[in-house]
Amino acid sequence: MAGADAGPIANQSITWHNPTFGTNTILRSDSNGNAVLAWPTTMPVAPNNYINLRPDLAETDFVWKIEGSCTTQPGVLTALDAGAAGPAGALRNLTAGGCSAIFYYIQIPTIDARVQKRNVDGIWQVFSGGTLSLLGSQGGTIAQVTPGMGATTFSLTGNQLRPRVGQLGWTLMYSPPPPPAYLMYEQIDPTPGTNSVVDSDTNALRFTPGNSVGNVFNLVETANPIFATIRGHVELKKIDGTTVRGPFGSVSLRNTGGSRVTYNIPVSAEGSFEARVPMATPPITTNITLSFNRMADLNAYVDEVVGTGTWGSTNVSWSGNRGTLQIDVPSTGGTALGYIFRLRELPPPPPVPIPNGTMRPRYHGYLDPAKGVTLADSPTMSWPHAETGDFMPYVELQPLGDPPPGYRYEQEVVAWSYNGSMGIEARKADGLGRTGCRPGADAPPAGIDTSLLRGCVFRYRDNPSAAQMGAQARLHWSVPNAPNVAPNVYAYRLSQIRAVDMKVSALVETRVVFTATGQTWKQYTVMDGTFVINMLAVVTTK
Repeated sequence: MAGADAGPIANQSITWHNPTFGTNTILRSDSNGNAVLAWPTTMPVAPNNYINLRPDLAETDFVWKIEGSCTTQPGVLTALDAGAAGPAGALRNLTAGGCSAIFYYIQIPTIDARVQKRNVDGIWQVFSGGTLSLLGSQGGTIAQVTPGMGATTFSLTGNQLRPRVGQLGWTLMYSPPPPPAYLMYEQIDPTPGTNSVVDSDTNALRFTPGNSVGNVFNLVETANPIFATIRGHVELKKIDGTTVRGPFGSVSLRNTGGSRVTYNIPVSAEGSFEARVPMATPPITTNITLSFNRMADLNAYVDEVVGTGTWGSTNVSWSGNRGTLQIDVPSTGGTALGYIFRLRELPPPPPVPIPNGTMRPRYHGYLDPAKGVTLADSPTMSWPHAETGDFMPYVELQPLGDPPPGYRYEQEVVAWSYNGSMGIEARKADGLGRTGCRPGADAPPAGIDTSLLRGCVFRYRDNPSAAQMGAQARLHWSVPNAPNVAPNVYAYRLSQIRAVDMKVSALVETRVVFTATGQTWKQYTVMDGTFVINMLAVVTTK
């Protein structure tokens, strides 16, 4: 099996699961790769109506993704992680019309590369120094290794398989070690292999999806170069006013004027560094860029970069996490002193403030001809008896006050929970004897800790549409018996028409942010609320 466009796959099973009806159907593709499923024309109204899809390809060196659209509602077929490879997809908002879905099985590619060096006597040999870094198509480093004496192989992970066939996807870069005193690396000349091209600006190789072999980085040495040495140090000003030196981050040097080679410069325990820049004769380097990156877990920020050393500098800049400067190197070489990266210790962050606010119910009903979303004026509202409706809280947070200088406060409601009604907890048996949280809920975004919420959890939306309300808490109260409503409804039985309650909780994420670096301290707070819902008798006329 080759790649995403290799053609149809016959005799492949696909599992379709309809949570609305609780059914599973296993199909098998024909010789043309097609599998057809028909669903009832009585499908419930979207968005609670969807079918989960899962192919059963057993080979572990392949991943898959899904594309397609519904003929009556174009574009509503999406993967659960939009645009990503599996493991799951869903046909959503189905109508009585047809939909089509395409499963792409994508081979997990491998990339091999090697580094070879041409010595000053003109002899090529495989080189095992420096670092090869494979960067993903969505950013970030997939792998970073020291090249061996033969080919070095990278295997890409499934979550990096975003690019379509024919598009450049991943980048392979090589960074050499600092050269010996009598040599310089004049250039890095990459030679592309299969499915790769040269990025001339960065001396890197870029890849399309698929396996790639024959990638080479050629490292050329030049004897008897002129050297330019740049010395400096890293220092930290503490809260008590004292200044100490130390290895508070990493220093790198980029040869911007000629070969565009990047060197990592070690910082000593005393905070000093020495960047020895080799130059050919005549020099191919006229300037270098010196950069500093603070340690990720350091409780400090870059406060200043001093570039007034022996040779001066241009383009001096710094932010909370990084500082850079460009140094003009004279053609005669020599030594330049006095380049400093200064950090300042972070003041203790203020306590994360406790949020405060009010709640009102937001609701959506199906007897309303406009089928709109309504926000109640207070925690008390009226509702037609025996009508099924969608409910969620609207939370109005109060300002957190003024933070100390250098900080800012942030707050947002990130989730909420339906806790119950009429003394019946949300997970306990309702009027139909059904237990547990109902299917089809709009789940909070990944990474949010909802463990503090005690009920059935939903995503919080500031301004939901009618369709989005359909995936919030769906409730029904009726006399004398709760009817056989859909499985996603919390149904309650009343002995008479009367007021009922709806208990909810909102999860608020509050953050203290140090503006210079973006460092964040956060905490979650639960706000509880009770809504009073006055049941109204529905009068019909004939």
